Amino acid sequence: MIFLTLGFAQVFQALATRSNTESVFAIGLSGNRVMAAMIALVVALQLAAVYLPWLQGPFLRLVSPSGLDLAVSIALGSVVLLAIELEKLLRRGQPTGPRRPALAR
Repeated sequence: MIFLTLGFAQVFQALATRSNTESVFAIGLSGNRVMAAMIALVVALQLAAVYLPWLQGPFLRLVSPSGLDLAVSIALGSVVLLAIELEKLLRRGQPTGPRRPALAR
């Protein structure tokens, strides 16, 4: 489950960091076909590694997760996306100009 969670976290991080200021929800996936293809490939390979017995192999010793385990891994991985999007939202609310010094009292 850790393998899946870390993999999904990396995918969500790649999605979220496409822009430092714009939300991934505003940008969407259609603007970068190569990235969308790479994300699909990474997810497919990751799922193949945990669900296909001949890829699980003795080296990684992976076991097939249940549907609930897969959903939990996706949800935990998406925390990265939410954290980055929250940071962007907070940054957009801050003034970008030079700061004025506080008045002396």
